[in-house]
Amino acid sequence: MNKFKIWIIAIRPKTLWIGISPVLLAMGFSYQSTTLNRWEYWIIALLCLIGVVCLQIKANLVNDYLDFVRGADGENRLGPKRVTQSGLVSLHEIKVVILILAIIIIVIGAVLTWVGGFVIAVITVISLLCAYWYTGGAYPLGYNGLGDIFAFIFFGPVAVLGAVYLLHLEGFSEVLNGVLYCLAIMPGLFSTCIISVNNLRDRNTDKKIRKRTLAVLLGSRFVRWEYTLLTLSVYLLVLINIYCFNETFTSLGGFLLFPFSLRLIRDIFSKDGVELNTVLSKTAESMILFCFLYGLLLNF
Repeated sequence: MNKFKIWIIAIRPKTLWIGISPVLLAMGFSYQSTTLNRWEYWIIALLCLIGVVCLQIKANLVNDYLDFVRGADGENRLGPKRVTQSGLVSLHEIKVVILILAIIIIVIGAVLTWVGGFVIAVITVISLLCAYWYTGGAYPLGYNGLGDIFAFIFFGPVAVLGAVYLLHLEGFSEVLNGVLYCLAIMPGLFSTCIISVNNLRDRNTDKKIRKRTLAVLLGSRFVRWEYTLLTLSVYLLVLINIYCFNETFTSLGGFLLFPFSLRLIRDIFSKDGVELNTVLSKTAESMILFCFLYGLLLNF
């Protein structure tokens, strides 16, 4: 296997939708109401997209590296191949790439801080630290039942509101409304669904190495119902946008994926082990499709 294919495996392309989706939603919300000219809008939007993709890749590589070091990725792994555990990439190589990604994120964060001020610097620093703390540090979030909360906060309200702020700047306070608050929560719910499927699949191996995810702490039944309630909550927010904020056309468009989501809810109760890899990838696909479609329809 050549190096290019190895690094494609390492970055886990399907997981990148988690970071891209909230930015696409923010772009759709901001396109008509932004105070920026079109060049400024697209440059800032592109920097946001590159930043979140690099952050997601960094988090994936740190997870790959540290899970191997901690013994979480062994021969009985049910998920996709991990390049460190399989020996495709050396520990030195992966650390170098993590460092390069951190530098890129810092540079992009510095540019966006120059545009958006101190609040963007804070978001950049905290995001960088949490990308490491998810698996690393003295109290790793993913090993202590906090991965779900992390995913919800950072890939929901922080990502959406942060991007909307950068795309409006002086006009940000004028666009703060109920519709935006609902939009900020939606990708966070999807992201938490993805984490819950991952933890459900790995609960038996995680338990052996004392990785205390919610699936280990509260059991598989809890996680299956968690996935169900989170998914249905997305469409509850769609209904709120219809009945409370008169976003009828846009929100009805959001229901196009509802049958697909119901099928995934059925699958989360009927599948287990390696079969959940399909549920995980399809949940990520539903997230990007929902956010792209909803963001697009906000402009009609």
